[in-house]
Order: sequence, then structure tokens, then C-alpha cells
Amino acid sequence: MNNLLNIYHVFLYGVRRLLSDSRIFIVGIITILYLLMIGDALHQYILIAGEPITPWLFPFIMANRNCVLVLFLLLVLLFCDAPYIEENAYLLFLRCGRTVWMFGQLLYTIIISISYVLFVVIITIVMNLFDCVALQDWGRVFYTLANTNAAELVDLPIQISKALILHFSPKNAMVFSITLSCLAAIFLGSIVFLLNLAFSKLIGSIVGSMFVLFQFLSSNASGYTMTYFSPISWVNLDSLDFLGISCMPSIQYAFAFFCLSILIFWLCSFMIIRNKDIIIS
Repeated sequence: MNNLLNIYHVFLYGVRRLLSDSRIFIVGIITILYLLMIGDALHQYILIAGEPITPWLFPFIMANRNCVLVLFLLLVLLFCDAPYIEENAYLLFLRCGRTVWMFGQLLYTIIISISYVLFVVIITIVMNLFDCVALQDWGRVFYTLANTNAAELVDLPIQISKALILHFSPKNAMVFSITLSCLAAIFLGSIVFLLNLAFSKLIGSIVGSMFVLFQFLSSNASGYTMTYFSPISWVNLDSLDFLGISCMPSIQYAFAFFCLSILIFWLCSFMIIRNKDIIIS
């Protein structure tokens, strides 16, 4: 019980530390402004079409490489100063012990990753709330934008995926998109933590950013080979094979890769922290 309480204290210290850092406000403001830019274009189209929109925008956001590039680079910024050992936290580190402290960092990484993804989901819903209607299907607005060139009327900065509408129900698309986005976020947070712990705080941020940039490159490449090595690409449901009929990575491959990679990253982090001399930053 004491260990669980100490893990919670380590996690809580990380949250308090983050809330006192200007980075979280910078990330939040940029995220909101970027999504509002997309929401404003959608609002203009809604006024032209005279039809309400449904709250299923998030999967389409994740299906656009530019959106993924911006949103996940902002996430790397949130994790860039791992492993979060400063002078004020050193006494907590000594009192809890290295293993308990690591579990606290693991919990922090998971919760912050999921919170960021849910924050994006909430913004995509709230920004068009007054034009929104809850339907079981995609709604006429998304159908029209996906199957015509109507997006050009308002210079919509994202493309509404026709394949996504064709192959997924809204609820399934939301569940898969949110789950894969959370796993991708945890993956990024975990690799940034590991490399920052093993080398320096610069290395983890660079490698994490490279994974995000690789998503952008793989989406422009011909063929599907690069997609197998681009886990951030898998937040886009169009990049995965759910039916076993194409050469794209399967959903089972994506889930297995994420879970195994995250496990390996944290096992390596636990082994490193046991023998590492801690330098207070």
C-alpha cells in the first residue's frame, strides 16, 4: 500500500510540475488554435450547406498527415524534459526508491498521453457544438465532403477520407482512432523517456520528432513498406488493413507492435535507472 501511495505521489508531483510549466499552456493554445482553424472552415461550409455536422471529426483529423505532424510534435514538446529529476524532486526520488519512482513515471507518461488525446477529441467536438447533431451515421456533411469537391468552397485544410466512411461506422472509427492515438502517444512518451534517461534530454526529443516526421514521409511514399516501420502512421485508420485483404499492416500488427515496444522501452528504462548515477538538473 505504501508503494502504491508513493507511486501516486511521484505521478502527482509530475502533474503539478507540468501545470507550473509554460509549455503546457503553449501546447494547449497552439492545439486549440490549430483545430479551430479547421473548425472555422467546417463552420463556413455548414452555413453554405445548411446541414448540421456530426461529432465524428476526430478520425478524419488523424487521417491527415499534416494534422498528425502538428499534434504529435506538440506531444513531443510535452515530454521533452524527461526524466523529470530536478533538485526539488530529488528528495522524493530518494525517499521512494528507484523502482517506485519509475512506476510513477510510467503512470505519468500513460495518463498525460491519454489526457492529451482526449483533449484533442473534446476540442474537435466542442468547436462545432452549436452546429452539431448526434446521429448514428456520418451525416450528410461528411458524406458530401468525402465524395465531392465541396471542400474547395471553403478551402478546408483537411481531406475527409472517403475510404474511412466506406469501411467504418462512426463509433468504430472513433474507438479505433482514440485507442491507436493513445498507444502512439504512450509510445512516443516512452521512447523519449528512455533515450533521455540513457543519453541526454536532447536525444530523446530528436528521435521522437523523427518518428513523427517519418509518418509524414511514409504517407507520401509509394507502396506500403515504410508504413510497417512508421508507428505514428497507424493513427490513420486508412493506413491499416482491418480485413486482411491488402499489403498494409494489420490492426493486430499495430497493437502488438505498440504493446511490445512500450514494454521493452520501460524494461530498458528500469534496467538503466538501477545502475545509473543520477545527475540533478
